[in-house]
Amino acid sequence: MGIDQGEARRRRKADAPKYSTKQPIAAIEKRIIDSDSFAGLPPSAVVVLLLMARNLEKDRNGHVFVSTEDAKRHGINEKTLYRQIKALLAHGFICQTKRGGNGSCSRYALTWLPLSKDTKGLHVDHFDSSAWRKWKLEDRKNATVKMSVASGQKYRFGRGLADKKGASLPDKNTDVEVIPVLNTKAALAAARMPGWMPGYLARIDSRGLAGRQCFQIPAGRTLQ
Repeated sequence: MGIDQGEARRRRKADAPKYSTKQPIAAIEKRIIDSDSFAGLPPSAVVVLLLMARNLEKDRNGHVFVSTEDAKRHGINEKTLYRQIKALLAHGFICQTKRGGNGSCSRYALTWLPLSKDTKGLHVDHFDSSAWRKWKLEDRKNATVKMSVASGQKYRFGRGLADKKGASLPDKNTDVEVIPVLNTKAALAAARMPGWMPGYLARIDSRGLAGRQCFQIPAGRTLQ
């Protein structure tokens, strides 16, 4: 004998695993984790974002902060904390709503969540709930490239990796002039010589004596 749909739903509900709701949770939606913007975050920035989600209180989005003490407990020093906050701003996950100072932390809003109704003292005109969608992995590939004139290699900022493919020197102009250096080893060796040595070697070379042995080493003896 079959069972009706109501009974089936009741049984599924009864068999479903029970999750504790007694303790508060810090949750990040799956659509955020699956986004290109999240995939492009450095690991330390992910930790900072988790701390911000943990510090978010109900209906207080816009008042979120992370103290240096909290960050240090999770292995992130003050310098790294500020750098990763900049990364979260660039990736569109947070929006600064109040500037810190005089011992108080800056305040932020998580962009994928609704703003708090209490925005007194906050700057929320630039809040964009879709900012995190706009960052793409291609943005990292098209990051600003700095050219090393000495080596002719490209260094990408944002991931700190060198792109050795397709390296080329910049075009010559009034600001940049590339001067080739020939026989670098000889030039460095000459620079380390006493002032009289280069001229002395030049005179020996002009007389055809360069590279010749000037004295006889006795048989069975070596120079120490």
